[in-house]
Amino acid sequence: MIGAGRNSGVTGYVDIQGTPAFTVKVYTFQDVTEASTTDTTGRGSGSFDTSIGGIDSGTLLLRGKVQRKGYPAPANLRNASGSITLTYDVSGNTPVTKTQTIRILRCEFLFNIKDEANWDVTITAQRTGNTAYTGWGGDQITPSEPAAGNSLLYPGSTKLIDANKISEDSIQRIAVWGLSADTDAAEITSVSATLAIYATPPQTSEKVFNTSFERINSVSGIVTITWRLSDTLDEVQLPLTISDRSAQEPWTDMVCAVVACASTDAVADLATNYWNAFQSADFAYKVTLTKINPIRARVLYFYRNPGVLVNGYTSGQIENVRAYCGGSTVYVFVKDAIQIASGVYHIFLAESRQIVSVRRFRVHRQYTGSTIEDQQSLLGHTNDATFLGIGAGKVLYEGAEYETNIGLTYPGNYPIGIVYNFREEEVVLSDGSTYSNLFMLDGWLSDFRSSAGGGGWVDATTYGMTVGLPTQSNFDVFIGTLP
Repeated sequence: MIGAGRNSGVTGYVDIQGTPAFTVKVYTFQDVTEASTTDTTGRGSGSFDTSIGGIDSGTLLLRGKVQRKGYPAPANLRNASGSITLTYDVSGNTPVTKTQTIRILRCEFLFNIKDEANWDVTITAQRTGNTAYTGWGGDQITPSEPAAGNSLLYPGSTKLIDANKISEDSIQRIAVWGLSADTDAAEITSVSATLAIYATPPQTSEKVFNTSFERINSVSGIVTITWRLSDTLDEVQLPLTISDRSAQEPWTDMVCAVVACASTDAVADLATNYWNAFQSADFAYKVTLTKINPIRARVLYFYRNPGVLVNGYTSGQIENVRAYCGGSTVYVFVKDAIQIASGVYHIFLAESRQIVSVRRFRVHRQYTGSTIEDQQSLLGHTNDATFLGIGAGKVLYEGAEYETNIGLTYPGNYPIGIVYNFREEEVVLSDGSTYSNLFMLDGWLSDFRSSAGGGGWVDATTYGMTVGLPTQSNFDVFIGTLP
């Protein structure tokens, strides 16, 4: 309501919502409007403090009168709100007004015997909206908002420095203004734009761990960037990315990846998206998928490193030895040579009790492919050069064992485990000399006639025996790169 002023003064009424209306005739008021500020002092701001205005606020202090024929105050002030229209009545001119929305915070009443018809009332109110003006002449100034931009703030921007690069982080607080709208989408867009500008980490090797947005007013806010040596993906992946190297086992590696999920079903995701990739991965022998949340999962690939594992045993035992190989010569043990005629001997071969040193060992390999690399062409061959520290001609290849899974759906990329078996034997004579026990000998009889006599260890060819040594071949294939 508008009340006429007296002597060009200021009058007005306060109407508090409710029934019946509570009306105060105002004769003085004090109107204070202010804006909260956020300190934006920072890099490039110069030597003076700077700030961004936040949310507008204000108070209104009214003094007036309430007629004593009515109640002096509302029943309570809880959520008591409404509007006030103040009239500036300039004599001879059309009155001008300003209307404000308020919330009552405090009411103070005073009785004065000199004015028995009215209560003196003082009301303290909080401003809850912008002022509406009517009837005022001229142009009202509208201040412009600051130009869109940003500023790296001093307050709240910190660095934790660790010379060992184990535990360190940096926090950057950046004031941004010129937001396109007061919406979630505008805030997210502002964060992305800020990250593009502040893309260089404060400390070497840091990554963006996370960001946050704090709204200041409808056009400005604070973006906080937290930098660490690892990001959120690293926090999940790195503890599960393991390279386990053992001297006693084939090396095993485990690699973790955080991936987008097609469904909330881990089994379906594994079968649809990762099983085929796993089957085609060299040396992979297992894959697991664990849901982190409905749209992310942790995938673990387990790999068998294609290292070369050798195990075996060496034993020394006393055995009956009938022959041994010394260099390229095979010797047989002659127990007796009885001359039965001129130039004719009856030869009796026997066994000699000697120490035999036997070494058997196995070479374990893993690879992926469609062919069993069992090296059939090398069966019964010996090494033509030093093999695993053993001299040429002393190691015999005996065969292979292998396993795979032919039920995989990626033919051509089966994971194959193979074991190669080898043997080395030596005869240790009583004088301590050692000789190979790997040879071939035809014409072997326990007794026979010969034109040559002899006793003890005699060259087998002396008696017409056919002597042969295993074929020597390159054994690098057993410890080199497999397909």
